[in-house]
Amino acid sequence: MIWNEQQPDFVRRPIADLVSRLSFTSACAVLLNDGDSPKVVANKDVLDAIVDHLTERPVEMGGLLIGSVYNLADDDGKFVIAVSDHARSVEYEGTGVSLRMDTPVWENARLKAHGNCTVIGWYHSHPNLGAFFSGTDRRTQRAFFNHPHCVGLVIDPIRKEEKWFLGAESEELAAHQIYRNGCA
Repeated sequence: MIWNEQQPDFVRRPIADLVSRLSFTSACAVLLNDGDSPKVVANKDVLDAIVDHLTERPVEMGGLLIGSVYNLADDDGKFVIAVSDHARSVEYEGTGVSLRMDTPVWENARLKAHGNCTVIGWYHSHPNLGAFFSGTDRRTQRAFFNHPHCVGLVIDPIRKEEKWFLGAESEELAAHQIYRNGCA
C-alpha cells in the first residue's frame, strides 16, 4: 500500500478573502469582536431564493446550503460561515409535518459547489408550525451536519420566521449573529 498525502476536502479560509467581498457595513459587523462567534453571512439573493422555494407548496420542503468557512481569529471557535448558494431538493416526500429528501440533492449540491465552496448545512420549512428544530431535525443535524461549522436553517414561510442552528448539538444562533449581504 502506498500512502499519498492529500489536501483535505474542507479547509477554513482567511477572513480577508470574505471581507473583501462584503459591503462596508457587513465587513465591520463581521470583524467586530463582540464575543458572539461564529457568525453567518448569507447572500440575500440566496435567502430570497430559498424562501421562494419553500413557499411553492404548503408542505415541508428543503435542500442543502453551500458556502465556505473563514477563520475570524487564531481560536478554532471564532469563524464565519458564508452561505453563497443552495441546492434545492427536487425529489422528496413532504407533508405538513415531515420531510424526506432523496439523495440526488447531494449530486445537485456537488455540481453547484465551485471553488472552495462545499455543503455547509441544510435548510427546510415548517409551514405554519413556527421556526424551531424538532427532535428529528436535531437527529438529522447530528447525523449529517455534525461539524462545528455546519448550520441548519428552518423557515416558517407562512409566519415569516427563521432560526439558525449550529453543529452537532444544534445550538441556536442569535439573530445578531446572522448577516444578510448582497454578495457573499
